[in-house]
Amino acid sequence: MPIDKIYGHNLENVPPFTFNEEVAKVFDNMISRSVPLYYELEELIANFAIHYYQKNTNIYDLGCSTGETLVQISRKSTTRINLIGVDSSKAMVSKAKIKCKAYKNIALKVADIRETDLENASVVIITYVLQFLPVADRLSLLKEIFESTVPNGVALISEKISFADNNQDFVALHEQFKKNNKYSDLEIKQKREALENVLITRTQAQNILMIKEAGFRIVEPFFQCLNFCSFLAIK
Repeated sequence: MPIDKIYGHNLENVPPFTFNEEVAKVFDNMISRSVPLYYELEELIANFAIHYYQKNTNIYDLGCSTGETLVQISRKSTTRINLIGVDSSKAMVSKAKIKCKAYKNIALKVADIRETDLENASVVIITYVLQFLPVADRLSLLKEIFESTVPNGVALISEKISFADNNQDFVALHEQFKKNNKYSDLEIKQKREALENVLITRTQAQNILMIKEAGFRIVEPFFQCLNFCSFLAIK
């Protein structure tokens, strides 16, 4: 697995973070060293997806990155499930195609998830994706997901969150997590600058309110580690 060294040297001007070819090459390493319990969450999401899957429907992964969640679901499922991954990054989808090559039940496409038609979906997965969309676009996407899912369908939504009291303890502990994973102070600082005004967080309460406003009748947090939280939304 290629090691993430993107921010390992001093950059005169730190460009805004994008999911380009450079990031795609090291994404699996980057995400595992940046997000606490990322692969444990992927396994949990796969279990949830299989549990809530309804026969003869589709499972969508919106913002599928390198396809790890799709592979986890396919490996764990005892029945064939139609899995569809969508990502706006061509570089990410190229990586996903390599990873998912052995799984004939996985379809991948490059598209803006805000403009993607969802068909016959019982499960829609959206992991650390809404945070990269303009706040004004998030509710409309969630409404589209709600309208497109079958009765009793679910959305599995994961987000980096902020705190109403501006508590910085979890932020500091998250940075310590990255240091423990061999990121330097320079790398952490420059990555933070790259994400400024690109990744916009909301509180857990704001996310729950937004998901409910989209129409989902049940919204329950099912996972949290530091400032990362996942929600089960049931239609």
